Amino acid sequence: MGWTGWVFEMKDGKLFSYGSGFGMEFLNLPEGYEFDDVLKVHNHSFISNEGRLSSLERGSRLPADFGQSNMFRERVFFEVYIDGI
Repeated sequence: MGWTGWVFEMKDGKLFSYGSGFGMEFLNLPEGYEFDDVLKVHNHSFISNEGRLSSLERGSRLPADFGQSNMFRERVFFEVYIDGI
């Protein structure tokens, strides 16, 4: 399908980039944070390599300063099988 990116802005002012190719089942939050700590969601956005909040333009390619190395990605679901249950 495609790609979506967003940034969680936390109550303490810190920003965290997220990205998904629409195959997500679970999201991790940074250690020490809960969803109640999210103040704002910046849709179609990312944190640049320089640490700036940047917007993704609709229908365009990812820009050169797209900070993928500091991004939280989707986690695919998994199944656990335990004998005897």
